[in-house]
Amino acid sequence: PMFIQVVASNLKCTLGIMITCSLTVLFWGVYEQQGNSIALFADENVARHGMPTEFVQSVNPLLIILFTLLLARYDRFEVHPLRRMAMGGVL
Repeated sequence: PMFIQVVASNLKCTLGIMITCSLTVLFWGVYEQQGNSIALFADENVARHGMPTEFVQSVNPLLIILFTLLLARYDRFEVHPLRRMAMGGVL
């Protein structure tokens, strides 16, 4: 009976790791498509008023830099890392 409980416990852990790894592979596979998808979308669907696609793609990094500078002001306070992640997710 004790051996069966240990095997069942190890099987649950192994199954959890396999599910986590599978979801991680799926996430990164989709994430890596982001740059190309954004370029295609911007090229075909965005009214750029004469702006090249590269300029449209540079908006995201510029916003990251801008919000980083704005949120750096909150570094003076003790903000829990999960709250920081939540603030980043909202922005």
